[in-house]
Amino acid sequence: MIRDFSSEIPEIFVIMSYDKKTHSFSKQGFTLIELLVVVLIIGILAAVALPQYERAVWKSRAAEMMSSVKSLGQAQDLFHMSTGSWPSSFDDLDIDFSSLSAPTKPNPCAMGGTKREKGFMTLSINSWTVGNYQISCAAFNEGPYKCGGFVYAHYAADPNLEPATLYCWQHASGEAASAQFCESLFSGTRQGTISGWNVYSM
Repeated sequence: MIRDFSSEIPEIFVIMSYDKKTHSFSKQGFTLIELLVVVLIIGILAAVALPQYERAVWKSRAAEMMSSVKSLGQAQDLFHMSTGSWPSSFDDLDIDFSSLSAPTKPNPCAMGGTKREKGFMTLSINSWTVGNYQISCAAFNEGPYKCGGFVYAHYAADPNLEPATLYCWQHASGEAASAQFCESLFSGTRQGTISGWNVYSM
C-alpha cells in the first residue's frame, strides 16, 4: 500500500470557506512546497525583467539629458552669433535653466567649464576650451553610466567632429566606459577624443 504524505505537508496559508449545503466550514490552504514554487517562479521572472527595466530607466534619463544638451548648445550658438563671444554663465543664455542648481555632487570625471546640476546629471557650458574645441556637455553624476553623457561641438579643428553637432561621449576611465554607454545604448561609433573623453556619433 502506497502511503499518502500529502496530508502531512504543513499548510502555512489557510483559507476557511463556508459550504451552504452542509452548513459547515471547510479548510483550504497552500502547502509549503506550493508556496516555494510560486516564490521561485517570481524570482526567475524578476531576475529576467529587472535588468531590462533598469536599462529602460537609464535610457529614458539619457534621452532627457540629450535634449538638455542640445538646447544648451543651441543657446550658446545664438549667444555667440549675437555677441561674437561665448557665455561664461548660464544666466547669459536666452533660455530658462531655473530648474538647475549649483553642483552638490562630485564632479563626474573632472568635467570642466561652468557647471549646473539637475538630479542625476551635471551640465556644463564651456568657456573652457579644450585644444581647439568649444563645447556644451553633460554627464551622469551617479549610477551605472556615471561619466557618460552627451557633448555638443560648437567648432572643432578635428576633422572627425562636425560643428553644431550632438555626440555621445564617455570618459575613458569612468563607469560608463565599462558599461559601454555610447555603444550599447546608442549604437555609437567612435569618432575622436576630447581631453580623455571618447566621442561617438549616434
